[in-house]
Amino acid sequence: MKCPNKAVEIIKKHGFVIFLTIILHVVFFLCSNFSVINTVNKILSGSSENITAQLFIFLCSASFILIISIIYSIYLNKKLNRDRNSLKNAIKTANMIVISFLEDGVILYFNENAQEKFGYEAEQVIKTFRIYDFLNTNDQLKLGKIIDSSTNATAINDFELCIRTRKGDLRHVMFNLNIQGQNNLTKVYELMGIDITDRVNSENELYAKHEELTAVYEELAASEEELKDQLDELIKQKIMLQEKDERYNLVVEASNIGIWEWDRVLDSSFYTDKWYEIFGVDKNKVKGQEQIIQEKLIHPDDMERFNTALKDYYEGRTPYFECEYRITTNDGSLRWIHSVGKALWDDDGNIIKLAGANTDITPKKEAEEKINKLAYFDTLTGLPNDLWLAEYFEKIKKRTVTNIALIYIDLENFKLINDSYGHLTGDTVMIEVSNRLKEYCNEDMVISRFRGDEFAVLAPNFSDETLEFFAEEIINHLEAIIKIDSNSLSLSANIGMAVYPRDGKSIEELIRNADTAMYRATEKKRKYLIFQPGMNDAITERLNIRNHMKLALAKNEFMLYYQPQYRSADKKIMGFEALCRWNSESLGNIPPAKFIPIAEDSKLIIPLGEWILEEAIRFLKSLHDRGHNELIMSVNISIIQLLQKNFSDKVTRFLETYGIPADCLELEITESGMMESVDLVLENIMLLKDKGVRIALDDFGTGYSSLNYLTELPLDTLKIDKSFIDNIGQEKEKSLLTGSIVEIGRRLGLSIVAEGVETENQFKYLAKKRCERIQGYFFSKPLPADEVLRLID
Repeated sequence: MKCPNKAVEIIKKHGFVIFLTIILHVVFFLCSNFSVINTVNKILSGSSENITAQLFIFLCSASFILIISIIYSIYLNKKLNRDRNSLKNAIKTANMIVISFLEDGVILYFNENAQEKFGYEAEQVIKTFRIYDFLNTNDQLKLGKIIDSSTNATAINDFELCIRTRKGDLRHVMFNLNIQGQNNLTKVYELMGIDITDRVNSENELYAKHEELTAVYEELAASEEELKDQLDELIKQKIMLQEKDERYNLVVEASNIGIWEWDRVLDSSFYTDKWYEIFGVDKNKVKGQEQIIQEKLIHPDDMERFNTALKDYYEGRTPYFECEYRITTNDGSLRWIHSVGKALWDDDGNIIKLAGANTDITPKKEAEEKINKLAYFDTLTGLPNDLWLAEYFEKIKKRTVTNIALIYIDLENFKLINDSYGHLTGDTVMIEVSNRLKEYCNEDMVISRFRGDEFAVLAPNFSDETLEFFAEEIINHLEAIIKIDSNSLSLSANIGMAVYPRDGKSIEELIRNADTAMYRATEKKRKYLIFQPGMNDAITERLNIRNHMKLALAKNEFMLYYQPQYRSADKKIMGFEALCRWNSESLGNIPPAKFIPIAEDSKLIIPLGEWILEEAIRFLKSLHDRGHNELIMSVNISIIQLLQKNFSDKVTRFLETYGIPADCLELEITESGMMESVDLVLENIMLLKDKGVRIALDDFGTGYSSLNYLTELPLDTLKIDKSFIDNIGQEKEKSLLTGSIVEIGRRLGLSIVAEGVETENQFKYLAKKRCERIQGYFFSKPLPADEVLRLID
């Protein structure tokens, strides 16, 4: 076997020289005998001079050429197989999913990554399933349109599909579509992509943290674009690999992934140049010591996590190795690394080969850190916010503490200072207040800024006497003169206090009772009070309102007002929002902010909401009868109503009774209610949506502000809360956030409504951002029915 192998090596190394020698040999042979024709003529003429020798030389040359051709053919075949295996390993290492199918969708190829991700064996899928069997209706239509638009193309790039796995889960995959046999009768379509489910889920969890998280969305979108660009480059390199011998090297070098491979049998390893770049080491200096260097660079705090992930994979608890960890490079900087790997095992369970990839995810982690800071810390003072304080409270109450006091601080005249001296001065005052609190509070206390001019302090192991002394000292400290430029400013502070566990077992209860104590102190003209159970007069008021509400519907004490919604483009009325008002015989005018929450708690919102809905639809019918068929009616719906199983039937019955098209009714659901109960109410929402009723997310930005819900819920309209509108032109950061919300909504195909628009500057800003509908006192206050009729006529 040594001779053929040696011959192959010689031909591989000197193929061109051998080929040239053969050609020259043939030429010399022919030249030395004048020509083949000359030889043939001698045979025909019967002359046998030198013919035998010439034929022998010719046959030897031909045989030699044939042998060399066969050997060279074997070499080319081996090289082709090696290249194919390299390509297959590259695709597998990069976790690329490859699915080929015919025009009717019948699957022809289903690679290992597809099998692993989606839970199907290739034998179960090939020539049995159609690609459309794994897609929902929207993605089936989407893929169909892409295929229809590819008549004269060979590839379609960058589109996302949701693939349903065998377990029923959805996997998000970014695909490219290649078309083979474009000019043939039978076309074969090849989907190539990467699974981006983990990144999508991670983004969704991060975005749910805080209302300001959407400001960072563009940064994450930029990261997503970068990933898509990398995928484009990877696919381009894959196509080049199909055309050139150097395919594997090109795809590795062009990607932003450091690929490595260790062959245990041969005790050999391979690392791409990108791997050395990611870990910040010199290839020439660490050659052969890569694994040792990697372990030395891992941050000590992350070493245990790295080893645990590796152990879990080796012991079969995870399908592949995956870990995120930090490294400290030689220049002292920290980098975040995402590592994945997979091994090949022999029949005895021993590793044959281990391969994987490393990615530098430092920009992503920096974005996450920024998001976390926005979610849990006040951007102005740097103090923790209420979310952070709530989590901290849950931690410290598990420790051995006698009690935990919550000290609630309100700066009574801060708004006056803010309005008189401007927001810059107001911000300086807030920073000074936070600094004074830091100076006075000891290290066992935690200071938090809640909102606006409200602060809170958590103090463990305080007696009531100590609390009162502390409150007096804090008030004296805060009410000292603050000098800003040439102005001497004085604050007035009020404090309410509640103590865990006496006054509440949760942070929400403590805050509520401390707030009650603070307002009670204000009523009594005192600067501070500790909560007492008798302060809950508000509960009595709620009971009184609830009792009167039970008879209010029968007495016709409720009525609807309608606030117009104007199209920003031409200032024409597009529709109205129905708003409930209550003028009680006994209690007088009661604002919705008081009676609606009580109605929801007592379930009285069900009959009240049903009356509001029917009354609004009845009035819309009268508007349509006057020739204004294009007008729509927005009605606020409580989550309590949506929890009723027959709610969608009630809505349908009202629409049919009054002959109103379903798309002329828009049901508004508050963001906080939707986020808290989305799984419970989704069935009713989908039934309403299927019937054509429009669904709006109300007060967006005041609750969870989850971008994930914007894409997953069947929404038609997004209503921006008034708090964002008020900041237009005043606070640059929140103005930008308002514009971002409008832009995100428009890109998602949603109708955008801005409520609470009161000034021309606000209107012009929103119109410039192409916010579709404007609602607020700038155009009109809420009007009774008769005034609405006069307005539209």
